[in-house]
Amino acid sequence: NAYHVASGEVACVAVAAGSLWAGAPDNAEKVTVAGSVTSYTLASSGPEGVCLGPDGNLWFTDYTGGAVWQVTPSGVPTKFTPFSSGAAPWGICVWADGNLWIGDFCNTYCYVWVIDTTGALLFSVNLGSASQGLMPCLGADGNVWVSDQYGYVWQITPAGAFTQYVLSGSQPVNICAGVNNTLWVADIAVNQVWKVQLLLPVLSGLPNAPPPSTHPTQ
Repeated sequence: NAYHVASGEVACVAVAAGSLWAGAPDNAEKVTVAGSVTSYTLASSGPEGVCLGPDGNLWFTDYTGGAVWQVTPSGVPTKFTPFSSGAAPWGICVWADGNLWIGDFCNTYCYVWVIDTTGALLFSVNLGSASQGLMPCLGADGNVWVSDQYGYVWQITPAGAFTQYVLSGSQPVNICAGVNNTLWVADIAVNQVWKVQLLLPVLSGLPNAPPPSTHPTQ
């Protein structure tokens, strides 16, 4: 079925308590299984990524506002701005310890930012390369994997070390973890999906998050 949302363009979606949540200009949209749509105002915002946090709330990245929003299941929003001036938060995922990893669009910073559920910035990873539209996900190997519209996927360890992998001729716009230790990468350059087989062993016990730190250039 298709349901109309008042705000028009819809960004990424997440599921919480049986309802579908989507980001749209200046709004968070909640769609029930019966098709009822409720809009909650996120003032002067451009929601792009969304995920369900370990706190039971929805977390939206705000590309135009340089912020991240926490929205409760009842629709109460709270705005956090822990990033450097000029940040453009794009994709978001939850790591195993409950912290949120946020990829930047790279207008100013080619960073992946890490915050906790109080909205505090814990540390950031500077990829140090021309990148765009960073969308992270948690891989089965315990690392964060990031799609990059400039034709790459990045592997970032919990300690912040990163490795770049080239998908030749591609423009990856999103990424997710699949079964059997795989990643699936959406590519709009040639309208295809890449399947990436992780060669590292699946971790039975994930390591602790790194200690809080900030990048020297912040």
